[in-house]
Amino acid sequence: MAGTHEPFVSVKGGLEACLLMLKVDLKKGGTHGVMRYYILQLLREKLNGQFTLWTRWGRLGERGQN
Repeated sequence: MAGTHEPFVSVKGGLEACLLMLKVDLKKGGTHGVMRYYILQLLREKLNGQFTLWTRWGRLGERGQN
Protein backbone atom coordinates (compact mmCIF):
# COMPACT_ATOMS: atom_id res chain seq x y z
CA MET A 1 0.00 0.00 0.00
CA ALA A 2 2.96 2.34 0.46
CA GLY A 3 3.18 3.04 -3.27
CA THR A 4 -0.54 3.47 -3.92
CA HIS A 5 -1.77 5.05 -0.66
CA GLU A 6 -0.75 7.92 1.60
CA PRO A 7 -1.78 8.82 5.16
CA PHE A 8 -4.76 11.17 5.27
CA VAL A 9 -3.72 14.53 6.70
CA SER A 10 -6.26 17.05 7.96
CA VAL A 11 -6.20 20.23 5.86
CA LYS A 12 -6.98 22.51 8.81
CA GLY A 13 -4.77 21.06 11.52
CA GLY A 14 -2.17 19.26 9.43
CA LEU A 15 -2.63 16.19 11.64
CA GLU A 16 -2.43 12.62 10.41
CA ALA A 17 -5.59 10.55 11.00
CA CYS A 18 -4.05 7.83 13.16
CA LEU A 19 -5.11 6.24 16.45
CA LEU A 20 -3.00 4.09 18.79
CA MET A 21 -4.74 2.26 21.64
CA LEU A 22 -3.12 0.14 24.35
CA LYS A 23 -4.83 -2.53 26.44
CA VAL A 24 -3.35 -3.99 29.63
CA ASP A 25 -5.00 -6.99 31.27
CA LEU A 26 -3.51 -7.25 34.78
CA LYS A 27 -5.48 -10.42 35.58
CA LYS A 28 -3.39 -12.34 33.03
CA GLY A 29 0.37 -12.68 32.82
CA GLY A 30 1.55 -12.06 36.37
CA THR A 31 2.73 -8.63 37.57
CA HIS A 32 3.09 -6.99 34.15
CA GLY A 33 -0.10 -8.36 32.63
CA VAL A 34 -0.79 -8.92 28.96
CA MET A 35 -0.23 -5.77 26.92
CA ARG A 36 -1.80 -5.42 23.47
CA TYR A 37 -1.90 -2.61 20.94
CA TYR A 38 -4.38 -1.56 18.27
CA ILE A 39 -3.52 0.90 15.49
CA LEU A 40 -6.10 2.46 13.16
CA GLN A 41 -4.97 4.69 10.30
CA LEU A 42 -6.96 6.43 7.60
CA LEU A 43 -5.26 6.14 4.19
CA ARG A 44 -6.16 7.88 0.94
CA GLU A 45 -5.56 6.24 -2.43
CA LYS A 46 -3.35 8.46 -4.58
CA LEU A 47 -5.10 7.63 -7.88
CA ASN A 48 -8.77 8.26 -7.11
CA GLY A 49 -8.89 9.69 -3.56
CA GLN A 50 -10.83 6.77 -2.03
CA PHE A 51 -10.26 6.09 1.66
CA THR A 52 -9.19 2.88 3.37
CA LEU A 53 -9.15 2.14 7.10
CA TRP A 54 -5.95 0.22 7.86
CA THR A 55 -5.68 -1.66 11.15
CA ARG A 56 -2.94 -3.52 12.98
CA TRP A 57 -3.08 -5.32 16.33
CA GLY A 58 -0.94 -7.58 18.47
CA ARG A 59 1.11 -7.86 21.65
CA LEU A 60 3.62 -5.16 22.52
CA GLY A 61 7.05 -6.02 21.17
CA GLU A 62 5.65 -8.08 18.28
CA ARG A 63 4.85 -7.11 14.70
CA GLY A 64 1.24 -8.25 15.04
CA GLN A 65 -1.34 -8.69 12.29
CA ASN A 66 -3.05 -6.34 9.87
